[in-house]
Amino acid sequence: MDFPQIYWYLPDSFQHEQSLIFHTEKGLAIFSSCSHAGADHIIEEVQEAYPKENICAMAGGFHLYRTSPEDIRALARKLRKAGIGNIYTGHCTGSEAFEILRDELGEQAVQIYTGMEIVI
Repeated sequence: MDFPQIYWYLPDSFQHEQSLIFHTEKGLAIFSSCSHAGADHIIEEVQEAYPKENICAMAGGFHLYRTSPEDIRALARKLRKAGIGNIYTGHCTGSEAFEILRDELGEQAVQIYTGMEIVI
């Protein structure tokens, strides 16, 4: 007997998504996957967990490819306000969003590429 396939669509809270934080001589370095919960929320959580430490770098996807230019510029302001010196974005940031980040943050914003070495 053949049974029909049933698909269940449930909202994803992304609570399973994790970030890796390194303590370096220059401060904390955050490595994230796609930042589905928002790069700004990840930064806030790290600042709450390590209130006396500065964040010197953040690397990962920022999942901005469907985000409005205004919201991307707001994120850039938050990144600048957090004092993050080096921002490395992955593919899911999106090329248009990366260009906006680059416009707002200058050379602080760098696109990750295969084989790239990041020295902190």
